[in-house]
Amino acid sequence: MLRARGRWVVSLDADLQDPPETVAEMLRRARADDLDIVYGVRADRSRDTRFKRWTAAGYYRLMRRLVGKQVPAQAGDFRLLSRAAVEALRELPERSPVLRLVVPWLGFPSGEVTYQREERAAGRTKYPLSRMAGLAAESVTSFSAAPLRVATWLGLVGVAVCGVLVVVAVAAWLAGSTVTGWPSLYVAILFLGAVQLLCLGLLGEYVARIYTAVQGRPAYFVASDTAGPGAADAAGPAAGDAAELADSLR
Repeated sequence: MLRARGRWVVSLDADLQDPPETVAEMLRRARADDLDIVYGVRADRSRDTRFKRWTAAGYYRLMRRLVGKQVPAQAGDFRLLSRAAVEALRELPERSPVLRLVVPWLGFPSGEVTYQREERAAGRTKYPLSRMAGLAAESVTSFSAAPLRVATWLGLVGVAVCGVLVVVAVAAWLAGSTVTGWPSLYVAILFLGAVQLLCLGLLGEYVARIYTAVQGRPAYFVASDTAGPGAADAAGPAAGDAAELADSLR
């Protein structure tokens, strides 16, 4: 995709499950609605197993929560990109981007075209359960610091539970129903465990910010700029005369 030089770039699976005939419809949709991205979305998944449908639905539901609602549901790698979208992808410093999430994250105007997926022409699937789990893990870690924040939440919950159990231990000690030395040891273990989890969570928050900075993703993309170089020439003679007049007034 990054080596392609055309005005429009299409990616699709090589097993012909994504019908190439749909590309013409995707191109018409892009030109008619002035879109930079058109996703090929499966009309139904009735041919998949129930387990595959359930895991796919869970994956897209999770990704839409992490990245945003711009992630199309039931859209794989069958998509059409404009030259501007491809150039934006080229600027990203990531070595192994998850395109199913990176492309919607770009924020370019996008649309969808539904299609009926065909049977596999040859070969067998290259995405068994292990690779599907790996894709989900890579997607989560690439776009969210939620795994790092688990320790923070566990630490907060541990502190709250520790406070409740300390009250229980003190009440049991006052009632004389404890073994000598047990309350102090019990409270100390609870306190140290909660503090350790909380400290790990705080470290995770800083690591998450370092990770975000290292990714180096741009904060935004500029689709067009009327004040950019050559804008006056592109707009015509009238715009050029206006630009010259503005320069003379300066």
